[in-house]
Amino acid sequence: NRTNITPFIRLLEDFFQLSSYTKNFKFHFAIDNGVPEKIESMYPAYKKNRKHSRHSSESKIVSRNILNTNEYVVNRTLIVQFFTFLGQGTYYYNEADYEIGYLLKKMISKYNIDGTNCFVISHDNDVMALIGHANCIRIKRNTKARTIDYPFYQKGSYVDYFEKDEHVYSYDEFIIRKALMGDKGDNILAPILVKESFVKKLFSDYKFAYGHYTINLEQTFEIIKDKLINKIIKKSDTTETRNKIEERLAYELRRNYLIFDVYNCEELFKPTDRKYMDVVLQNLLTNQLKVNYNESYNVLKRVSVSHADIFQSWRGRLGG
Repeated sequence: NRTNITPFIRLLEDFFQLSSYTKNFKFHFAIDNGVPEKIESMYPAYKKNRKHSRHSSESKIVSRNILNTNEYVVNRTLIVQFFTFLGQGTYYYNEADYEIGYLLKKMISKYNIDGTNCFVISHDNDVMALIGHANCIRIKRNTKARTIDYPFYQKGSYVDYFEKDEHVYSYDEFIIRKALMGDKGDNILAPILVKESFVKKLFSDYKFAYGHYTINLEQTFEIIKDKLINKIIKKSDTTETRNKIEERLAYELRRNYLIFDVYNCEELFKPTDRKYMDVVLQNLLTNQLKVNYNESYNVLKRVSVSHADIFQSWRGRLGG
């Protein structure tokens, strides 16, 4: 094949394996399909370096010969078609991180699904923020060690994720740390004045010195003002320069926090996207999504006869 369909095939293989042992579970597939407008307006540079973001238009899909089009679109299209025909939920309206966070929160808050019965599987480090709300499994790329597991509410999960001397104990602290560090891969800069050495001290020393076992955004900013800004500008100085530095640092910290806070991202979606995601989720949880094994088989056979044959045997074991 001229197009790389390895991402779809790897996902397919994982699904074959998982579904053989978890027949009563519902699967949700979240696929990147562009940055939400609100994030783009807050941070125009966000993920502008991502190749797939420049090739996500549905108009690029060639239905008669799918392998001739952009490989990102090919993989996304195969995932959507195949797993929708299998009666699973597929979502590709915004960033995958936000889709997963939104769906997880919806399942827990509206449908009263216990977080111990939810499993988030991803190779993206950002999704590990959901450790406090679900079981998280990170698939590591280019290594023999395929997964790192973070069970639901396991004591020390956040601490183990970072270096041993950093005490990050909650979802909120995880997001604060991400907001302070930034993410070069996504073109997100750390707030003005903030260095990695300060972030490490914040969670290993400063927060305890201020009498906090865990810190929220407001407490974090107070420590930053005391430990960073006061080192540069005298505490008694009330000049316009100090005010501008404080305002800029507060804005950049809050902006980064909103970007990384994937569990509370419902306001980022357009109303139409949010409604459509709600409909797919509801239909999946109430068994309203129809299963069409023949169409799934036809989609798979177009790109991999060998995997289509495996699918036939797998389908027989499930009684489909």
